[in-house]
Amino acid sequence: MGLEPTTSTYDLIVVGAGISGLSLASRAASRGRRVLVVEKSEEVGGCLATARVQSGPDLFWQELGAHTCYNSYTNLISLFEERGLVERILGRSKLGFFLLAGGQIRSLPSQLGIFELLASVPRLFTASKAGHTVASYYGPIVGSGNYDRVFSALFDAVACQDTREFAVEFLFKKRPSRRKDFHRSFTLSGGLKSIAEALASQPGVAVETGSGVDAVSRTNEGFSVRLESGQLQASRAIALAVPPPEAARLVAPIAPEAAELLSAIRVNPVYSVGVAVPRARVALRPLAGIVSSGDRFYSVVSRDVVPHPTLRGFTFHFRDDDMASNLRRIEEVLGVPRADFQNLVVRENALPSLGTTHAERTRRLDAALADAGVLLAGNYFLGLSIEDCVTRSFALAAQLDGLLSRRSTVEA
Repeated sequence: MGLEPTTSTYDLIVVGAGISGLSLASRAASRGRRVLVVEKSEEVGGCLATARVQSGPDLFWQELGAHTCYNSYTNLISLFEERGLVERILGRSKLGFFLLAGGQIRSLPSQLGIFELLASVPRLFTASKAGHTVASYYGPIVGSGNYDRVFSALFDAVACQDTREFAVEFLFKKRPSRRKDFHRSFTLSGGLKSIAEALASQPGVAVETGSGVDAVSRTNEGFSVRLESGQLQASRAIALAVPPPEAARLVAPIAPEAAELLSAIRVNPVYSVGVAVPRARVALRPLAGIVSSGDRFYSVVSRDVVPHPTLRGFTFHFRDDDMASNLRRIEEVLGVPRADFQNLVVRENALPSLGTTHAERTRRLDAALADAGVLLAGNYFLGLSIEDCVTRSFALAAQLDGLLSRRSTVEA
């Protein structure tokens, strides 16, 4: 197939239409830049993955990726305000997580060794997080028995992976401020994918879905992006907001050192299965979710925090893709036969494993790309949360201004 000619030149092409790519595109467009976002899948959102189905007069939705926003996500909230999403915010009911242990769903406090906890927790006031993994930091603080029985399952559920070797600095953060005029924890009507959809519709941002990228190359004016369709697009700068393996492939011809660093980042697949079940068929008490150490799943996250009149929704985040076994486990945990499952949806996500050497790797990555005109966005820089992704992208939008200014000076 012959290559189609370049159709236009952009200030920035963003590869990947998840929250990282779209928040970067949005902020760049707000600064007057002309932006194209290309996305391999047919829909925007990435890990903002919301499944929707009409249930009578009501729209039922549930999350298959990220589940919650917090009022400490101040950069994300600024996007809500800019894109008219504030009125769609829904507070989440205060429900708890439970532990599945010995085939029974139990409260978390009931599984803690209180004397061990009281003896260990004073270490919290003297412990430093520097250089520690989640296990090496929290194990001594809560006690090894409590860590193994309860806390390891909770931490694994947060990151959807084994967190024993995960750097503690990337898992939990004290953020500098909160928006006290917002709910402490919240979601959006229609689900978190609504964020991505609003950003994708912003003036100044063009989005092409179903457009995988075959290759990126340098030109005198910046970059040429060849889509899998054969079409070429040109830009003065490029941003890669895709998982590390894909970013490594695309950046290899431009910055081999950066590609090597990206290839060293381990990525964990997560297989999420969402089911909706008629309320009358589920005997479980209302809950936020369930965790279980050593089970097939990292967590079960419930839609109960935003109740629906006729349905309850549960998303199981599984460790592997044995779907027959996964569906049997859903039946066992919910106590509901498969015939009662409605809106069964499956989603595979990929999350990076951020070890204790990862911060140094990202510093080297930024240095390797400092003069290349390539920006890297994603959940493998500041952390896994939505806010971490947006914060990184906002910083890149400011960096883009300097990059394009220098390029204009050179061209002049």
